[in-house]
Amino acid sequence: AYAQRDINNFGKTEIIRPGKPCRTSLSLTTKYGLGEFPFHTDVAYWTTPAKYLALYCIDPGKGKRKTRIINLDQKIDELSNEIGLDSDLFIIKYRIKPFYTKIINGSIDDRWIRWDQEIMTPVIDPKIVNRVKEFLLGQDIFEIEWEPKMLVVIDNRHSLHARGDSAVDDLDRTLRRILIR
Repeated sequence: AYAQRDINNFGKTEIIRPGKPCRTSLSLTTKYGLGEFPFHTDVAYWTTPAKYLALYCIDPGKGKRKTRIINLDQKIDELSNEIGLDSDLFIIKYRIKPFYTKIINGSIDDRWIRWDQEIMTPVIDPKIVNRVKEFLLGQDIFEIEWEPKMLVVIDNRHSLHARGDSAVDDLDRTLRRILIR
């Protein structure tokens, strides 16, 4: 749940399951229930999101739900041109102290992505959300088919990930998550 993850949670593990109760109405689990999630950056509401996200499969669940990943490391310039940097300004109101941010962050030498359509509200141009979604639809998607004891490390600042759909309720799907600086 969003409320349980704060800047002090680096290195701590958390069990995640579809439909697991959350403390906040802003969590993806609360909004999407057992459905698929949109592509996002984990802990995008932190001033600087975790650099890596490690997921370890305890049980893939009877639904065999996949995790979907879009690697944007070599696509930052293309995304920048698509969305228009003049309108790349959002506010994240999730935190006690809201803050302004952009989709494309960092320095010239180390640019990175922050994206979570559920908590990032456009400040200048509301249509930017649709431009980002359209851009993501045109990208290659890598799907992880989970197996027990499988470990996957995701570059949380250069890739977006999403929980895939399942044809059956798979409350038995269990992953362990750890956030890495």
